[in-house]
Amino acid sequence: MAVGEIALARTDSIITEENVSATADTDLLKRWKRGDLSGFDALMSRYERPLYCLIRRIVRNEQDSQDILQETLVRLYRSMDRLREGVSLQPWLYRTASNLAIDHLRKMKPGRTVSLEEKQESEGKEPERIDEQSPEDPRKRTIRKQLEQRLIEAMNRLPKRQQAAMTLRCLQDLSMHEIAEILQCKERTVGTTLFAARKKLMEELEPLLADLLSMS
Repeated sequence: MAVGEIALARTDSIITEENVSATADTDLLKRWKRGDLSGFDALMSRYERPLYCLIRRIVRNEQDSQDILQETLVRLYRSMDRLREGVSLQPWLYRTASNLAIDHLRKMKPGRTVSLEEKQESEGKEPERIDEQSPEDPRKRTIRKQLEQRLIEAMNRLPKRQQAAMTLRCLQDLSMHEIAEILQCKERTVGTTLFAARKKLMEELEPLLADLLSMS
């Protein structure tokens, strides 16, 4: 088989799988809208596992992932009348789940601080001894705290897509490929989004960074 024929065959396969998924979802959605809750139960069974895997990749915590999964399914239930028949529900469900997971990280991660002792204890290391006679310059400590607070505020002001990309990349250390899958875009788009977000953050933080570096 020629390369072009192989490519067409793969394309046809993808289209067929999408059509099958849309048909299956439509049949279950119609049943559910008629008042047969087995349609909703079947949709949950169909998507529960892949949704949990997606959320877990973002949140990295079992209990939080379960909670977000349940909230996603609750939103599915409440959105019955707004769901379109004839299309796969997967994109809607994945966007809902990933947005909930990202919002969870945005609320929890920036305010989470870990002490040196906690970090080293989790890594199985003894805390380093700090010279009590040489505490950090109070002005430098103040600027560091201002920098952390300004970073949180600047992150919250970013457009949602930039905020999501930065959260997934910097707080969860996901790969560009993983972020592209979650945000449903190309890896090149993720790179452009991250560049724009970092540029905005640096513009806001530059004065404080300059002050901090001048005291190093």
